[in-house]
Amino acid sequence: MNVQCSKVNFQFSNNIFSIVNRSKSDAYFDFPIKDFDSHQYYLVNLTYKQDYGNHAQVYFNQRNDTTLFKQETKSLPDYSDWGDYSFYYSTVETDSNFNVALEGAQSMDPVGTKIEYKNFSVNKVFANAEKQITG
Repeated sequence: MNVQCSKVNFQFSNNIFSIVNRSKSDAYFDFPIKDFDSHQYYLVNLTYKQDYGNHAQVYFNQRNDTTLFKQETKSLPDYSDWGDYSFYYSTVETDSNFNVALEGAQSMDPVGTKIEYKNFSVNKVFANAEKQITG
């Protein structure tokens, strides 16, 4: 798969998602998580490299049709070679949907940003404790 507009190039080849972004806004692959259970924790795993430009980012949002319950952006360390990264996502316990986006952020540099991602997974994690509600 290869999708291009004048300033953004998305590619998926050999199980690698690649984003080249020369635009003035962030570009991303968006993944709605199927069978989302807001009463569980999730572990996100990926391998990525930053070829040039801004660092890689992962954006999360949990929402329903009318309300955004939680959004979060993780800026990943700058890796010029393939690096593994994992983190947990703690949900808001409500009827909602969960999306994860792999981003190629905008850059002030005229060459833009190029980020590559592979081995992306989002998995439910068993926690041997009840989630605590605060607030």
